Amino acid sequence: MGIFFDSLCLVISPMGILINVTGVILGIIFGALPGLNGVVGVALLLPVTYGMPPAYGLIMLGGLFGVVIMGVFTPALSKLALKFGPPELFLVCMAGLAVVGSLMGKSIGKGFFSVAFGLALSIVGMDTVSCNYRFTFDNFNLQSGLSLIPVSVGFLQLQRR
Repeated sequence: MGIFFDSLCLVISPMGILINVTGVILGIIFGALPGLNGVVGVALLLPVTYGMPPAYGLIMLGGLFGVVIMGVFTPALSKLALKFGPPELFLVCMAGLAVVGSLMGKSIGKGFFSVAFGLALSIVGMDTVSCNYRFTFDNFNLQSGLSLIPVSVGFLQLQRR
């Protein structure tokens, strides 16, 4: 019972509510924009949570009040999302790369390699515009691309060796 009470106090603290609301707003934005989804949102926000205490990072990624806020803002955001074209989506991608660039720190070479390797992994699968398969090597399992969760778990295991 003590863990539950401590967790509840952490979630309803001012900092917990602020992080929760921020996570919900960013989650709604990622969910409403065409071409972006929850997996992409988690992938882009995961580096942001590294600098937080673990409990606040989980609160941000969880977004406990997301369903209520999503129901309120979805109609307005859907109208805005339909106006997004290739230039705006390109700027969203560049903003994601800028976030990665800001997190590089002192090791710029490792940061550029990580960005290039991540972009190379994202190319695998079917192109959504031309419906051509890229880097699938006639393997049926690669036609849908590489999933974020298995790739993330694999890279976490590689760092432990």
